[in-house]
Amino acid sequence: MKAEDTSFLNLLGGGSRQFVIPVFQRQYSWTETQCSQLLSDVVGVARRSQGATHFVGSVVYVASGDHSAVLPQWLVIDGQQRLTTCTLLLAVLRNRLRVRGGEIPITDSPAALDEQFLLNKFAPPALRSRLALRGTDDMYLQKLLTGQPLPDDPTNRVSANASFFEAALSEHDELEVLAGLRRLMVVSVALKPGQDNPQLIFESLNSTGMTLTQADLVRNYVLMGHAEPQQTEWYQT
Repeated sequence: MKAEDTSFLNLLGGGSRQFVIPVFQRQYSWTETQCSQLLSDVVGVARRSQGATHFVGSVVYVASGDHSAVLPQWLVIDGQQRLTTCTLLLAVLRNRLRVRGGEIPITDSPAALDEQFLLNKFAPPALRSRLALRGTDDMYLQKLLTGQPLPDDPTNRVSANASFFEAALSEHDELEVLAGLRRLMVVSVALKPGQDNPQLIFESLNSTGMTLTQADLVRNYVLMGHAEPQQTEWYQT
């Protein structure tokens, strides 16, 4: 495996590619408690001295094995909750900057955020977003990323957390929050297909925190050793 420290935005903006949440992962489940803490950390690091950073954890991923894709796809083995939540915050922030008055630096413009961190501008529709979830979560995320209104669905965490960030950002300066996002650091861990065992790494990383159910472990064990298209076909059928 190759591990390196990098900023969260560098991870998202490293060329045209797509991070995919595999079907063996749990649903997106962070609540307002975790979102509020993340926003507090982002604002806090933005207000610290120049050069200060804030570490938010690791993101572990492996190549999908789908060689037919026109751009690289990476299956997220660990870190989907923070990756998804940071993406939600960034998308809501972009939407607010679109209606913000006054001058905005070109690097902080909504178009720049889209092109660098949220969308693969010239990719086919299925690969347009830099992050792909599953089921209803993905449907809501794609609406948010492409600027469409989200349904008011408090039972879905993507919709609920996007609404939370929209309300919470009304009390903050958008450019300050964006500056804080630029200071978030992660450990990027790229696994090598055929050398690293994603199953063992997945179990090791998830041995603490919220306990995986037996269904989670069985689904992971059955699906993870196969290419992503095969995983999706078996999961759906």
